[in-house]
Amino acid sequence: MEELKEKQKKYTDVYSAINNLPDELITHEIWMAGIEEGNLKMLNILTDKYKTEENINKVIQKSEEKGGYYGFNLLNIPVDTRSQRICDTAFKKDSSNYRHVPQDKRTTEMLYGLLVAASNYIHFLPLVPAHCWDQKAVYDGVRSLYSAHSSSNRSHNWNELRMIQVLLYYVPAEVKTADFFIGLFQSSMKVTDIDFLIPARFKTREYYLAMARKKITAVPIEKLDHYLLTQAMLSDKNDESDFWGNWQNKNTEVKNLMFELMDDRMVDIILQRWPEKLRDLPQKYHTKKRLLVALAACKNGERASNVYSFFDVSKFDTDICKVIIKHQEYNCPKFAPEIWTPDFIGYCMENATQYRWFSSMPKELQTQEIVDIVIEDSIYNIKDVRDDLITYDIAVKAYLVIDDWNGKRKLDEYVPSHYLSDFVMETGLPKEFFGAETTYCDLKDNHRKYTYLAIGDCYVGFYADKDGYNTYNRLIMTRRTPMQIKPSIVFNRTIGTFHKTWLEKMVSDNDPQFSKPEIQKGMKGKQLNLYMGVRLLETFNDVKIYAHSFLSETVCYTAGYIECNTLQEAKEAITEATNTEDQAKEVDVAC
Repeated sequence: MEELKEKQKKYTDVYSAINNLPDELITHEIWMAGIEEGNLKMLNILTDKYKTEENINKVIQKSEEKGGYYGFNLLNIPVDTRSQRICDTAFKKDSSNYRHVPQDKRTTEMLYGLLVAASNYIHFLPLVPAHCWDQKAVYDGVRSLYSAHSSSNRSHNWNELRMIQVLLYYVPAEVKTADFFIGLFQSSMKVTDIDFLIPARFKTREYYLAMARKKITAVPIEKLDHYLLTQAMLSDKNDESDFWGNWQNKNTEVKNLMFELMDDRMVDIILQRWPEKLRDLPQKYHTKKRLLVALAACKNGERASNVYSFFDVSKFDTDICKVIIKHQEYNCPKFAPEIWTPDFIGYCMENATQYRWFSSMPKELQTQEIVDIVIEDSIYNIKDVRDDLITYDIAVKAYLVIDDWNGKRKLDEYVPSHYLSDFVMETGLPKEFFGAETTYCDLKDNHRKYTYLAIGDCYVGFYADKDGYNTYNRLIMTRRTPMQIKPSIVFNRTIGTFHKTWLEKMVSDNDPQFSKPEIQKGMKGKQLNLYMGVRLLETFNDVKIYAHSFLSETVCYTAGYIECNTLQEAKEAITEATNTEDQAKEVDVAC
């Protein structure tokens, strides 16, 4: 009951009550209740009697504990009561209170708070004591006033610069040092705007060095020397076009001076930044040493060929060739034949495993071991393999690569013709079936084009035939007889529908030699269909395994409801089913 009463108590806003009561009705107890409430707005309505430092600190303390967000007007607090804590709280809640903070209570932290939104409080700058200023505060103010994105609006940009000039006017001279102005180059300000703000007396060599590192083209040409140029090259803030020009202006003052002052040190830096510029350097720098430096500097995505393409590649020695090989570019150059030693080929195999160099290696140096590794990486490398090293397995793998877009074979032209002619002679099937031998179950159930089944002395193939806009599924069957070298076609018929026994029925209806198998006593219920034979093969884990034959050849196995292509698959399926059943029994027992 007491808890219910407590919940039904109405929340009392003491500050609002006092603010709306006549003064003669506000008692001491009510004033103290308002102070205890911890609403900072109470400090705006307290009478002088209650504006003691103790009461004010109590309100602040209670407010901090409750997390209130209201502020108060510091002008309502007696000057002699405005302690550092009271002033800090007043400023934190409302930055406009800064003008009422006593001179000795104004801090650098308050100045930071003002300059975060400098344009709103720039009229307070005359009130800031000199000891509050430091470089961070000024940088914050400059960053707040300056917007690089508005530089396209000239009048807007000039307004910002004038505001920054006002800010700098109030900054003490001891803060506005040469180091301070040079530090502006680390901001987002445009170099031309920084140059506008900096007094002439600070435009020293150190200043122009900082400018060169940010924007080399902004430095007056007469101020540039070898050191400034090289330092600017080392800075990632300068672009290639700043030194080398662009398609509109290729011969810039900076470029001309660069070539005038060029030495080994500068060349090394150039090649580290822009390795492809080796071709534009004077002829005396077109050396092996410089080429290796440039190639080593090529990063991911940069074409090393842009660096060496103007050289005579046939004159490259092994050192240069190894570096080129490691870049693994698509178009590997044709090195001199003497480069391709066993050691160099071994280096390529170990360090360039995308094998893009393979097409450049002389074909007479190919070995079966190398070819097998290269083909394992990508069958498309068959394009560069010597014919006598293309094995049957490689030929099959290549022949079966089909273009997903148009359904055509992509690599059939690289398959040696003797593999195809031998296949046709062996099976009697068209060459399109080459390499696509499959199982009885796959041929019957999946209907993949140009797949075939070898069964006894017969070959049965499935394919699709087009007649204009129409596509027909067809089944072809060939058979070899003792008197024939090449099997002859038994039938080649269009498939009507894919019913449960479509394959067996088509063979039965169209093969004159087909006869339905005789079934042993007790086996009739085990047949998959009337066209297939069946026999009990063995019992495994108390499960009977049956072998099913078609055209007198075993084509699949069953064990209960399980049907598999091989005996091993059947046994594995039985084992898995048995284990699952045992686990289920264990669960039942546990329950």
